[in-house]
Amino acid sequence: AEGDKGRSTLDTLLATTYCRSQFYLSSQLAQLHPELTMPMFSEITCRFQTARPEVKQLLLQYLLPWLHNMELVDPNVPPTNLLFYYQLHANEMGRSGGRREGWGSAEATEM
Repeated sequence: AEGDKGRSTLDTLLATTYCRSQFYLSSQLAQLHPELTMPMFSEITCRFQTARPEVKQLLLQYLLPWLHNMELVDPNVPPTNLLFYYQLHANEMGRSGGRREGWGSAEATEM
């Protein structure tokens, strides 16, 4: 019984550490390779459809960092004043330490 208790504790610790590592890896990949946003979004949401409930929660956590790379756009709305848009994003980048906020994409909007 003592061995089973130790194994159970170890399994719990490993599972927790593994989940944190996966989230960290997802965050790093989202920052370093924003061009992978759409393939990652597609893959995670595809797997989400058939995942068990406890796995669905993890998949949503892994998806979260990638959402920062997305900006939904409406192709039917005419573009706004581009100078204002660039000034707004320049100010946001200065406040966020240079981190980009997302990129508008009709592809992202369609997903």
